[in-house]
Order: sequence, then structure tokens, then C-alpha cells
Amino acid sequence: MKNEVIRTVLEKFSNFKPGFCLKGRDLVVFDKKRALYLLRHHSLDLLALSVCNLEDEFKADISKTHFNESIYQVYLLKELEKVAERFSENKISFVLIKGFALRRYYPSGCVRPMSDIDLLIKPEDRFSSVEVLRREGYRLSNEEDLKRQLSIHGELTWHNPENNMKVEVHWDLINAKSAKKAANFDSDLVFREVRELEIEGVKVSTLSPHVELAYLMIHHVLHHNFKRLLWLVDVLLVLRSEEVDLKELERFVTQFRIERPIHYYLMCLHKIFPEMMTEELKKIKERLNPRSLRYNIFASINRPERIFKKGVFAAKLKDKLFRNAFK
Repeated sequence: MKNEVIRTVLEKFSNFKPGFCLKGRDLVVFDKKRALYLLRHHSLDLLALSVCNLEDEFKADISKTHFNESIYQVYLLKELEKVAERFSENKISFVLIKGFALRRYYPSGCVRPMSDIDLLIKPEDRFSSVEVLRREGYRLSNEEDLKRQLSIHGELTWHNPENNMKVEVHWDLINAKSAKKAANFDSDLVFREVRELEIEGVKVSTLSPHVELAYLMIHHVLHHNFKRLLWLVDVLLVLRSEEVDLKELERFVTQFRIERPIHYYLMCLHKIFPEMMTEELKKIKERLNPRSLRYNIFASINRPERIFKKGVFAAKLKDKLFRNAFK
């Protein structure tokens, strides 16, 4: 099932002249430079390596990246273990999100690339997290703006110059200008629905599958303007897993008042991957339809197929128009 989802994305992608085509399980490359560039741009190169038969020369190029990613994830996991211990010692509850938390949905953990550690904490713990990470050698790119970031934004990106590791600390699961006014974010509710997960000996808390799915959709649409196919693969793999309760998904989306971005994402999936839309999912999409004129205009202008073209979605539209459509 997992391999089929990934191959389906690659097959759809091959319809937009990315320098390769998919014939069964064989990925046939006819423009090596373009194919390698676009697969790496969308972070699909390691996935192609894991689920497709590749030509020897092309496979060798991608295998180098796979080796480097495997080594990097070993160090990243050690860093996660250390940060998790420090947070626990200081009574900071956290939930692992994105990257490592999604490894269980993939055929192999190392084929899902990641560049940092993402942790969700409660808003009241954000000041304590600053002290803990500073003691561990982490720094912010703009220390002078810390007070403003803590009061206005919903996340901080930390970098440790000694080991070159990055940690993103989030205290707002939605954290998007367009959704904040409309959304009803309750961190206590999110933390009550977490699940325990063990990643190679490291025990952490993760989001419940239906919460994780909603979060990934919001993150892809509102933060990344529907760019990069890797995040689309994340959503499809979680969606097709047996862990997700769609009734709970709809309940969560309605309770948090994030119907518009979730409806938009489901609408995109329906257009691009109609074969993956179950009858229950179609009904949820219809029930979440906001039936707003401004939203419908936005949705009609922004064709989801653009995700396959240079990785840029709604490139000619201003960011303000894109985000305000969800208010």
C-alpha cells in the first residue's frame, strides 16, 4: 500500500514532463539533469530509490544522498533523545511532529528526508523552552527580536553552531495569519489526544493520527502554499493508513474551526487523486464546504495541478490574497 501511494504520486508527476516517466515499477529517465533536479527539489529522490527500479547510473547518484541522509538521521535521533531528556527534566511537555513522527508511515524511515527536529509544546512552556535550549548551546538567528517572536509568532527556530543541528519549537499548531482569527486552537485538547511512540529506543509523544492529518494539510496549504510533493506524500500516506478515524478527523476540524483549509486540501486531492477519495471522504469534503464567494473565487483560480509544475503553487498571486481567502 505504501509503495503504491508513492508510485502513484510519481506517475502523476511524470505527466508534467519532469524528465522521466514511470512504466510499471521502472522509472525511465530521458533527461537525467532535469529528472534529478526535480526529484530532489520535491524531496522525492529517496522515495523513487525505494519503490522504483532505476538505471544503474541514476541509482548511483541518488544512493549517495541516501547514505548521507541515513548518517544525518542517526545524529538527529541522538539530538532528539538529548533534547527530549532536557525537556522532561524541566517538566516541559512536548509532542514530536512532522519529520521523525512520520517515519512509521513510510516503507523505510530513512527515505523520508528531514532537516530538523520539530516539537510542539504548550504556550505556557515557551519561555522555559528558551532557557533549556540556550543551555544546550542553541541560538536564534535574531536574538534581539525574541520578545516579539514569543508574543506574536507561534514558533522559534533554533540552531546549534557546535553540531549544526536545528530544532523548531512550536506552541501554536495552526500558526498561520489567515487562520488564527477563525481558528479555535486549544493546546490542552491536542495534548489530551497524543499517542506514545518509540523511535529506535527513544520514547516520545506524537499527535493522534486524525490530528496529525489535519495538521499536515494545514501546514502544506497555509505555510507552504501547496509546494513540494513530499508534503503531499506525507498526507496521502497518513490518509491511507488504517490508523486514521475519519469521523474523528471531521470532529477535530469542526471543533477547531479549520474547515476552509481542510476543505481546500480535500478538493485538491479529489481533482488530482480521485482514485484515493473514498465515499466517506467525499461526504466529509461536501460537509466542510464553506460556500463563501471569496473562498470559491480563490479555489477556482488556484488549480491544484500547479503543484507539479516547478513546485510552485499560485506563483502569480500575492501571498495576502492566498491567505485572506481562508478568513
